[in-house]
Order: sequence, then structure tokens, then C-alpha cells
Amino acid sequence: MLKYKIALFFLIQTLFIGIITAQVKDESLKDPLIEKISFSFKQDSEKLHSLWYRGYGYMELIKLCLISQKSFTRIDELTTLRDKNEKISKIAEKYKLNYRAIYKESYEIKNSLEKDTTSFIQLNSTETIKTDKKEEPSKK
Repeated sequence: MLKYKIALFFLIQTLFIGIITAQVKDESLKDPLIEKISFSFKQDSEKLHSLWYRGYGYMELIKLCLISQKSFTRIDELTTLRDKNEKISKIAEKYKLNYRAIYKESYEIKNSLEKDTTSFIQLNSTETIKTDKKEEPSKK
């Protein structure tokens, strides 16, 4: 009986420590580029962020949004195909779209969105630098 109590004690302690030390991604953080992608394609920001946290890349999301927009399908249908390890080029072919055009357009969109995002970040960072500086009193 004592063996079971000791084993139960260590099991509970191990589970408790595992729960405390488990690292969970903080999904409350919003990526500015994902926000721009969702705004430009009129997609749900939360949906795109959840896909991004699951491992979808920026280019992958942009390509899926383009296919969704051009084929008039929901992005959920495309992600279910993508989750089954179907290539994006095959998904585009399924909806009778030119993958090369989508590929080229996605890079152009990403470059333009990155320029907008970095200028936005630089603007905010320079404003904080200006406000943090203290002016020295003038000597008379």
C-alpha cells in the first residue's frame, strides 16, 4: 500500500511540474504582416493567425488567399486540402487557375505588404525615440 502511495505522489508531482513548465504559444500576439494580409484579402484575421500559428508561412497564406479570391471558394476548403499535404500548385490546378501567375503575384503582394509594414514599424519606433529623449536645460 505504501508503494502505491509513493508512486501516486510522484505521479501527481510529475504531472503538476509538467503542467507548470509546459510552454504554450501566446496566441494573443498579432503579427503585423498577417494583419495586412487579412486586410488586403478581406479575410478573418483570427483565422489567418491561427493558420500562421499552426505553421503556415506568409507566402503560403498569400497564395491560398489568392486562390480563394480567384476561385470564389472559402479558405477553409483550401486549408483542408493543404492539411492533406496537397501541393498548392495542385490545388490551383484543381480550380483551373494558373499557378505561375499566382506564384508571381504572391511575391509582388508580399513585397508591397512588407514595405508598408516596415515603414509602419519604423514610424512607431522613431516616435518613441523622440519622446524618450530629455532635453537639457539651456545654460544662461
